[in-house]
Amino acid sequence: MPTHRTPTFAFMVADELPELADMMRRSFLAEFRRAEAAGEAELAPYMSSDTFFHRWLFGCVDIDRYTIRDGGQAIVGGMVVWRFEDAYNVLGLLFIDPDWQDAGVGRRAWQFLEATYPDTARWSLRTPTWSGKNRYFYERVCGFQRVGESQGQAEYEKVPRVLQ
Repeated sequence: MPTHRTPTFAFMVADELPELADMMRRSFLAEFRRAEAAGEAELAPYMSSDTFFHRWLFGCVDIDRYTIRDGGQAIVGGMVVWRFEDAYNVLGLLFIDPDWQDAGVGRRAWQFLEATYPDTARWSLRTPTWSGKNRYFYERVCGFQRVGESQGQAEYEKVPRVLQ
């Protein structure tokens, strides 16, 4: 088991994409197996880096991609934020290497995003319905509220307290 240090966050660079894409696949595959999900088709969107690292959502005005490192050293995860007008942001992706999960890295990543985007009026995200661990994290750790479900995805929103 690796020694965990305080995570650091920086904009992704192209050279990191192969390692991040592999880590994303391992992260979602580990949770998929743990959840004993029904079919491989439910996992397919998380097996392609093009799905999240390169895609822009319709109406998105900017996209920020972050690499998460363990104390500035090893890459341990990644995040993608799609930004829209009217202070609306979508957390398109947040994943942590399976070897680094359950050590507070995800919580610190979310805290970093909230501090980085303090003027956000509304956050939203989607996560697989088969991932109880992800749903728990977003609801209990990050404070998101489940607002729906569509095509095997649980839909969440969060309005920051300062704006409520």
